[in-house]
Amino acid sequence: PGVACLSIIGTEGYVLEGSVRKVAERIRIVAQLIDAQTGNHVWADHFDQSGTDPLALQDEVTGKIINTLATDRGQIVRSQYRNAWGKDTAELGEYDYYLRGHDHLFKAIDSYSKEELDRAGRIFEEGLAKYPNSGLLKVKLGWKHFEAGYLFLGDDIPGEFHKAGEMVRAVLAKDDLTPQAKRYAHELFAFVLASEHDVSRALNEVDTASALAPYDANMMGALSEVLVMCGKPEKALEWTAMALARDPNGSKQHNFRRGWALRVMGKYEDSIAAFKQSFYPVGDAPANYAIDLVRLGRIDEAKEQVKVTLKNDPTFTQAKWRLGYFYSDPSIIEGEVADLAKAGLPEK
Repeated sequence: PGVACLSIIGTEGYVLEGSVRKVAERIRIVAQLIDAQTGNHVWADHFDQSGTDPLALQDEVTGKIINTLATDRGQIVRSQYRNAWGKDTAELGEYDYYLRGHDHLFKAIDSYSKEELDRAGRIFEEGLAKYPNSGLLKVKLGWKHFEAGYLFLGDDIPGEFHKAGEMVRAVLAKDDLTPQAKRYAHELFAFVLASEHDVSRALNEVDTASALAPYDANMMGALSEVLVMCGKPEKALEWTAMALARDPNGSKQHNFRRGWALRVMGKYEDSIAAFKQSFYPVGDAPANYAIDLVRLGRIDEAKEQVKVTLKNDPTFTQAKWRLGYFYSDPSIIEGEVADLAKAGLPEK
């Protein structure tokens, strides 16, 4: 067995330290993140890998460590978020507004919470009042509007998508974007273009955004949804598998995306199994589950899932489904609506 030590000085004032131990074909990498200013330990974990191809092992472990530390939900952002909450509100800077709003935005997505979504929007708007030229805050506010439509939490779903489109186009027109704002903008623009049925440009934006953050499992998982909408469910399934491997903590969302892709591919039993591992029974997940059940001839069970959907949102209808889901192939949405009608979802 051999042991190697490593110490990497990172950006944002953090140090990544660790060691590598190899026994036969098994490698264990132990890593810890330290705040360079305070010396406090922010995070520690270990990664076990097996294999004989050192380059493949290096790429896999690198992806996991980068995803754990430096992505939207990574440990660096969490540490920065804790620091932002330790400040007086009057002294908050642009990035601190981003951190606070970002946290509430993700809570809204995870729980389908309108309260959290509105709270995120207010924080981004407060930040823009102080920093009106902030591309980062503007694109995050654009994300807030898109999610209001996409999660069926807004009163005017098409209007929310329209606002998101206006904001992201204004951000992308700027030539001084930070790398972070740029990748958020291209990711959002992929979704906006998919909602506008501009398939080729949406797929181009998927490629652009993923190239800007190749190790970000959350972004890869999110963009898999655009792939499903744009007629590439097989590729979406590959991306969700990679996202799950790099980000097991995000398994609920990634499994929802797997279930969606599998349904579009006609693999209904596998889709149901994935939905059961997702954030079911929150939001519209039960309605997705119901579509699979209808296609398997299990109508009574499907009706129970629609009842859960209506308990989550008594205003949910077939018309609402048409507004929040969009595909390059219109027959897909027509089939889904017909299945939901069989399961008892009201038309309007």
